[in-house]
Amino acid sequence: MKTIAIKENGKKVLSKVCAGARNVAMGATAVWATAQMTALRVQASGFDKVNIGSGDVDAISMMGNIIGIALTITRFVGIGVLVYGMYEFAMSFIQQQPEAKTKGIIFMLVGALLIAAKSIIKVIAPGVIS
Repeated sequence: MKTIAIKENGKKVLSKVCAGARNVAMGATAVWATAQMTALRVQASGFDKVNIGSGDVDAISMMGNIIGIALTITRFVGIGVLVYGMYEFAMSFIQQQPEAKTKGIIFMLVGALLIAAKSIIKVIAPGVIS
């Protein structure tokens, strides 16, 4: 009788912990998304004007802007992948799933690589981007 009650109480506690972890992850994601949108607005403020036709067009600076935007988007995607990897890794401990631990670690590593893509390019090919 006692073992059944302990198992049922353990399942209830585990489900409450999982629900709490999900709520914390969703709240952190909402805060993160708000902060990133604000940072994106501040960073992209120079890209809101488009001049077509008149004046000299500098292709190198235009490509620099495009590459800068692509690297910024890559960094934001990397942050999202990193957060998802941390969530997956934490949930794998709660659910005791070794495959999910591996998946979480891989997602965290990929997220870190995406975040550091600009720095990696600077090390591999110095002078290509600044």
